[in-house]
Order: sequence, then structure tokens, then C-alpha cells
Amino acid sequence: MKDRGIKVVPGCSSIELDGLVQEFMMGDWSHPEATEIREILRDVSKRVHVVGHKPGISDVLHSTVDEEKENALCEHSERLAIAHGLLKTKVPTMIRIVKNLRVCGDCHEVTKIISAEYRHEIIVRDRIRFHKFVDGSCSCRNFW
Repeated sequence: MKDRGIKVVPGCSSIELDGLVQEFMMGDWSHPEATEIREILRDVSKRVHVVGHKPGISDVLHSTVDEEKENALCEHSERLAIAHGLLKTKVPTMIRIVKNLRVCGDCHEVTKIISAEYRHEIIVRDRIRFHKFVDGSCSCRNFW
């Protein structure tokens, strides 16, 4: 792709809280609350593992070992934005995310689990459609 001058568009997700829009890029830990966001993501990973979710590492396009692919999934922009939402909101506040690319299959599955485990409604608008995650289900009925 580089030979043809094609650039990859990085994943970017936004969340609005208290009238302020926060933007997250995949793997970007420059946010002032990055330490707290990382803690939330660790808790999410533990809870997701306990319910039996196996990471969909086929969604990672990098040529790396499986463990690094699992870590890369945890750094997708929508997960960073959702973690920030979990950090800053209380139930029943809805978390609304806008993403510039399509949500990957693993993030879709994890967001369903997050909605059940943390009892938050989460809306993710990706480039194709709206996904409303409630109690472990998505409005798209897994067709996206």
C-alpha cells in the first residue's frame, strides 16, 4: 500500500461528556487520565475473561505474536473512549461514542459484555450504523 501512496486511516473515537468532546486514537496514551483509563481497561479485561470471552485476534492485522495482538485489541479507540466513559459516568448515564471506522468483531463482542457487566447503555455510531448495547445485546443483532 505504501508503494501506491495509500495511507491507512487510523481508528478514532469521540465521546462527549459534560459538553466537552474527547477524542481517542488507537494506542494513544497521551490523555491526561491515561493511567485511570488503563486501570478501567484492566478491569474490563478481567471481567470479559471471567465470562469466557476469547479475544478475536484475527481482527488484528499486524504481523505479531498472539499476546501482542490481544494487547492491540485492548487499545482500539472505541475501547479507550468507553473506558473513559465508564470512568466519568455513573449508571444510568448512557455512553455515546462516534467512531470513524467500522467496529471490529472483537470490540463489538466486548462492548456487549461491558454493557451487561457495568450496567451501562452504550451507543456506538460507526461508519456503517448505530449500535445500541444494552444488557449484553446489540440492536444490530450481530449483523453489521
